[in-house]
Amino acid sequence: MRTFIIFCLFLVLSFQASAQHGNLYLTHFQHRLDYLDYRVQAISQDEAGMMFFAHRTGVLKFDGVNWLLINTEHMVYDLVPFNNQLFLAGKNDFGYIVKGSNGTEKYYSLANPDLSRFEYRKVYALNQKIYFQADQRLIQYDPVKKEITQQWTTDKEESFVICFENQNNIFVQIENKGIFKINGQALEPVVTDLPDKELLVFAEKYQNKTIFGGLSNRLYWFDGKSVDTVAVEQREYLQKSQMADAKLLANGWLAIATLQGGSMFLNLQTGKTEYFLNYQTGLPDNEVFTIGTDKNGGIWLAHEYGFTRADFQIPIRNFTYQGLEGNILAVTEQKNTLYVGTSNGLYYLTEIKDFKEVQTLIPKLIRKQNEKNPTEQTANIGDEKDGILSKMLDKREGYKKESTTEAKKEEKKGGFLGLFRKKTDEEKALEKAEKEEKKRKKEEERRRRKEEKNGKKTEETNNPEDQALTNADKTKPVVKEPLVEIKKGIKPKINANTKPKPQNKTIVVYENKTYLALQSIKYLFKKIEGVEGKCRQILDYKGDLIVVSTTGLYRVRGEKVEKISDKNCHFVYTSIPNKKLFASTYDNELMILPLAGKSVEKEKTNGDKNTKPEATYFADFGEDISRITQDKAGQIWVCGTDSLYQLFFSAEGQIQGKKAFAVQNRQMAEILPLHLDSKLYFVMPQKAYLFKINQLVPDTTILAKAKTLWAESDQIVWGYDGRNWERVGAGKAQAAGLLNYLNPIDRIFANANERFGWVVTQSQQLYRLDFQAPFSPKAEYKLFLDNVKDDKGTLYDLNNLAFEYNSGTLIFNFTYPDFLNARKVEYQYRLLGKMNDWSEWSNSGTVIFPLLDDGNYTLQVRCRDSFGNLQEAEMLKFEVLPPYWKTFWFMAAELLFFASIFFLTYKVNEKISIRNKYMPWVRRGMTLLTLILIIEFFKVTVQRLTNLDGSSPVEDFEIEVFMALFLLPIEVFLTSVFKRKEKEEREKER
Repeated sequence: MRTFIIFCLFLVLSFQASAQHGNLYLTHFQHRLDYLDYRVQAISQDEAGMMFFAHRTGVLKFDGVNWLLINTEHMVYDLVPFNNQLFLAGKNDFGYIVKGSNGTEKYYSLANPDLSRFEYRKVYALNQKIYFQADQRLIQYDPVKKEITQQWTTDKEESFVICFENQNNIFVQIENKGIFKINGQALEPVVTDLPDKELLVFAEKYQNKTIFGGLSNRLYWFDGKSVDTVAVEQREYLQKSQMADAKLLANGWLAIATLQGGSMFLNLQTGKTEYFLNYQTGLPDNEVFTIGTDKNGGIWLAHEYGFTRADFQIPIRNFTYQGLEGNILAVTEQKNTLYVGTSNGLYYLTEIKDFKEVQTLIPKLIRKQNEKNPTEQTANIGDEKDGILSKMLDKREGYKKESTTEAKKEEKKGGFLGLFRKKTDEEKALEKAEKEEKKRKKEEERRRRKEEKNGKKTEETNNPEDQALTNADKTKPVVKEPLVEIKKGIKPKINANTKPKPQNKTIVVYENKTYLALQSIKYLFKKIEGVEGKCRQILDYKGDLIVVSTTGLYRVRGEKVEKISDKNCHFVYTSIPNKKLFASTYDNELMILPLAGKSVEKEKTNGDKNTKPEATYFADFGEDISRITQDKAGQIWVCGTDSLYQLFFSAEGQIQGKKAFAVQNRQMAEILPLHLDSKLYFVMPQKAYLFKINQLVPDTTILAKAKTLWAESDQIVWGYDGRNWERVGAGKAQAAGLLNYLNPIDRIFANANERFGWVVTQSQQLYRLDFQAPFSPKAEYKLFLDNVKDDKGTLYDLNNLAFEYNSGTLIFNFTYPDFLNARKVEYQYRLLGKMNDWSEWSNSGTVIFPLLDDGNYTLQVRCRDSFGNLQEAEMLKFEVLPPYWKTFWFMAAELLFFASIFFLTYKVNEKISIRNKYMPWVRRGMTLLTLILIIEFFKVTVQRLTNLDGSSPVEDFEIEVFMALFLLPIEVFLTSVFKRKEKEEREKER
């Protein structure tokens, strides 16, 4: 029986611990491209890892840092990667994007004039073929043969809805007819009785089946022969949200994007919703246009404020739930309950038992419009009105239209004229909001009259939305409802000369979106009454919580709160061997309270008649006390700002004195104690001390490079040098990589369970990190060369990297797609033969060479992520071509030229008659000229061979002297030859 009870208790605790799993880790992306919104139709990723988004102006490309718009000259509805190409379906066109030899993407159309009359809404890659889908036409394209192989058409009254694959067969749904199997040119009917003539929104392959989602917000299984309904736990949530898109995840879950409820993650095995991702759980907006995935298991959601990436694999969860007010100052977890101390008090996280508890946190702001609004005109939608997509959009939009208050009251009438009908919570909230609105107006009118009476100008507030917000909503951005209903993809025509009528007031109404918010919020923070002031520290002591506040010390046990002391304390430390609680006060004192059994004794006051001992105080520090710890000998240490104090106790446990140790702390940083390997360290940024043999010794091995420190406890200290984290103490190295995802960090807290740690960012987001989770992000992508250009912007062919000598600065751009923590990716390079070591790590993947001599080069580039994983690109070989005067043919021509001159000089000297009185001068002139030219030729040749083209005058002189000495024997030889010839001629004359 006892074992059974323990087992049941374990199950309950395990369920509670696993239930508070927190929300997913989210990363938000926004491009900085002018005049481009975020309304995209599809999201996909190519083989290299680049993310692509189908936009009305073209295709957006993203590598984790850089955004690029690829112009397609038409609106893009859908895209799919296949075999290093990106196939597109768009307005009156379809085709593909391929990366050129210079690294830039270019679009090629496949539509001839006859096919460009249609709107191509979808594109699929099925069974090694590409399918382009229009309303009345389905086209099959063979990417290997590069030709259109088949076409299928429908009547004008019918439309193709969706195309999908199941067990190597291709199926297509036709409006009002059902699902057909493609068999050659024929379309064979398979299912003709879909419920309510359902129009399918998406189809995802799951094992041997296909799961559908329809406009009726139902899910279906298809096995190739029949259709069955999928049982879903959150059926009503889907009904009110309106499904827009879905993607199957690797773990067998279905991620569903909706137009009103954000996204939900459905476990297809159980039918239960594992996660909600919406405004209440960190998503910037509940309207999700489309959804996509990447190779790292990330889920991409497109909304009006950009793109959000959710990740299941990163062991980080967000615990910033509703109800928490103020800045987070302390965090602890006790008995599977999370307690958070803020600047407004003490809170605990609890499961929602009654949705009414959070209704006041989620008001829905609606601007009620006049029924006849002259600014709202019929939109000219042109071709958008025709076809199945417009019908689907119209049906979707029907879920988004806000009903008027009068219509709601009509629907909720009951009984005799509605007099005896019980009012619902929504109506009560509505009446309450109207009363508050009237009260606000009266108060504003009274204030206005008072100011006018005092001669002050008043600025009337015509935006009652701000007044209707609760405190919880004021911390979040308010998205105002548009005055004109705008359908997706449709621009309404508005007469600029027509003056709009005044709009009705804004009121708070609980309706569709309120229900969705309530259903998706499972936990909230509740305040513990009785604990006031700023809660700076929460200490777990034998089942009690010791809370340090600006209003005193509190003992919390469950919901029972007892005040221990009225002193304004800063830090508390419990010494088990000494059976005492030490607390530093803001009077530079050390307050000591006894620990009795399982509790802390309450401080005795003057009016207290009990016999409990009074608190004792030890003063005379003269500086703030920030930390308290205890060494292995049981001695208490107090950390000040300029000194460390060792306290001495009597046999009765009373403090007898202290010993001060001066430290160098010019920056007045907080001195943190650290117990490591049975040694006691005191650390500061870039400085540390070790207590050794009754003295403090400077230490340079502990956090030597840290610019900032965080104390998780006196057992673990974190150091940050501006890029890397170092955890000194217990724990695994993986934790340092996880912290890189959460910069900038405000506070770090320890957990009773060493597996987890708590982090608060500067934006006051609370995260739990699982330090023992088997997480090590793999390098799913390769580092590759994206493009090469010069300083003039000229792009070069990546297949033939040969540059002219006068190309100037060469710029090599390398890309490593990383969407987990791209800002933390660092790059290194080295030029073989020119650089002995790698360059310093840089955040840029751009390698720049201002001037390179002619020759052959080999470039090595590598990168590392925040976990230290290295990824090296393929060795890049390139050549800088020599100038023409350094080419072989030019040097051969030079050699031939000088040889001719030498030969000509010899012949001239041989032919000139000795009788000619100018003969000696001519011979000497020709000889001197030949020697000078030869010297200059050899000089240039030496400079080329020794890379001294830009040599100094001294070097030029040295080369000329060397060449003169080298050619001196040749000059002597030629002179002797000429003299001998002259002598022979003279003898012949005689």
